[in-house]
Amino acid sequence: MENNGANSIYGIMKLSLSKGGDFGAEREKVVFDEAKFWKNEAKMLKQGAIDVVEEELI
Repeated sequence: MENNGANSIYGIMKLSLSKGGDFGAEREKVVFDEAKFWKNEAKMLKQGAIDVVEEELI
């Protein structure tokens, strides 16, 4: 399993939420949602790079 920055941030925020964290509940949700957003952005960038390479190979 690849461990890039997005996955690490996502894991930390998920862990923070599961343990109750030190932030307020609303702040935790915002940070968690932001981590999910960046994880999805990383996935889309990775897929875009794969698509470009596949097109070059064809």
